Amino acid sequence: RACSAARKRTANAVFARIPVAAIPALQSRFPFYTWEEATPARSAEAAAKGVALVRWMTSFQTKESDVRDFVAAIRAAAE
Repeated sequence: RACSAARKRTANAVFARIPVAAIPALQSRFPFYTWEEATPARSAEAAAKGVALVRWMTSFQTKESDVRDFVAAIRAAAE
């Protein structure tokens, strides 16, 4: 699985766990924050799986095509 929601989505913020290796490629096209690094001190399970917690934000200006492009980039980066 390329990513998974880490928290319930209740607003325009999405917190997800994604492979650490996928972050640089995604951030080169889509700015976002790494919310929690995948270190044993933070989460031994996340570090063992090589995933980090990230925060993605949307706005009223976010288009459906933007979301489709982002999802395709997530899938490509996770391969």
